[in-house]
Amino acid sequence: MVHQGLLIRGGDVLETASKIDTIVFDKTGTLTAGRPAIVDVVMNETAGSREQILSAIASVEQNTPHPIARALVAHAESLGLKPAAVEGGSFVQEPGSGASALVEGKEIVVGNLGWLASKGIQVPESVHDPQLAEMHRYGTT
Repeated sequence: MVHQGLLIRGGDVLETASKIDTIVFDKTGTLTAGRPAIVDVVMNETAGSREQILSAIASVEQNTPHPIARALVAHAESLGLKPAAVEGGSFVQEPGSGASALVEGKEIVVGNLGWLASKGIQVPESVHDPQLAEMHRYGTT
């Protein structure tokens, strides 16, 4: 649920939050600007061109208000890409994990590594590249 710019995954999160007595913030762009932005895209282009992949991702992500999804759609649009409509009733979202939908007859799955594995998708070894691990360590996803 997104309400007034605050993303809350579920009631259990609120229950846990009620027990917090100290919060420490760093100065990431998400906190200071209030919205994530795409700063770099690293991909394995075996599934298509960079533009095809970004357009497919945006096609799925345009259906969710998640802040990272919004950033992905904005990035695709900034490159002049137009997300396609998903096929009626095919959009599925698993909060905190990812989303999938049929786009132009193809199932497009977008999400974290666990979500991809649960969908039977084999992730290329290049995803475990040290450069990507370093990016993730600094808060990029």
